[in-house]
Amino acid sequence: MSRTSVSNRLEGLTVLVVEDDADCRDLLKEFLGDCGATCICTSSGRQAFDEFSRSPPDILVSDLWMTDGDGFDLIRRIRTVRPEKGGLIPAIAVSAGSNAEQALMAGYHVLLGKPYDPQRLLEIIEQFVRADDETPSLQAPGLFRPLRKGQRLGR
Repeated sequence: MSRTSVSNRLEGLTVLVVEDDADCRDLLKEFLGDCGATCICTSSGRQAFDEFSRSPPDILVSDLWMTDGDGFDLIRRIRTVRPEKGGLIPAIAVSAGSNAEQALMAGYHVLLGKPYDPQRLLEIIEQFVRADDETPSLQAPGLFRPLRKGQRLGR
């Protein structure tokens, strides 16, 4: 997909990217940035929770296995936060070594196995923010409300 065809598809969204591999983190930041998202990137679950606490993003994309606070601990901590403070944030796990049941039980909404297609990640994020009721969505009733472009969680 060309740069012009993905531009602005995620405009107005803030994505918290948690990835301990610097190259993967940088590529994901560039890709999502090219789609219009603002990315906050961290290399561990502990750093990510600090960022989340300062300013809850709209979407979480997190690796699961990291040395300084893994993605499982991160999502469990986030899910204890009040909904109006972002505790129900749409969360996407990425991992080469976990199964979907583990990720879902921990509190993620979907797991993408590594290596994953960035276009698939984009499609999933768009499903979270899609306001069109005719389109199937990943939303689980009662877990979070769909966001409209430019709308922020808890605001």
